[in-house]
Amino acid sequence: MTDHFSSGEEHHGVNKMFWVIAIAALIWNLMGLISFLVYFNLSDEAVASMSEARRLEYENFPLWLIVAYGTAVVTGVLGSIALLLKKSWAVHLFITSFIAVGIQFSFGVMGSVAVQEDGAGALVVPVLVIVFAGLLWYYSKKCVSKGWLQ
Repeated sequence: MTDHFSSGEEHHGVNKMFWVIAIAALIWNLMGLISFLVYFNLSDEAVASMSEARRLEYENFPLWLIVAYGTAVVTGVLGSIALLLKKSWAVHLFITSFIAVGIQFSFGVMGSVAVQEDGAGALVVPVLVIVFAGLLWYYSKKCVSKGWLQ
């Protein structure tokens, strides 16, 4: 049985799959950062086109939730960069991102207008984000134990 974390040809102490995962992690987390920046910089027209409930939610977005969201995406991007640089501090950044994502979605999504208006389908992306954040934390810990991150 092959170890999915060590399959592939090794290059500079890591294998090809390491680079695929690290690059995919960076792309994924950059998409999250872009989403954050776009969401909090919507035009007046975009805000006006929202349903009244979503507009009110957007206009009254709590600061602590903005901080959790921002922390999640920034530490995710930095963790991905650290992974690409083969730095062990990627683990600390990914756990911070994972915790921030948990806070963001535990308190910010469950009672949101999106869930009320769109139903359970509105939970697909948040669940994926939580799962990927947890997997990146786990993967970075495995990379440290294999000696791939210093």
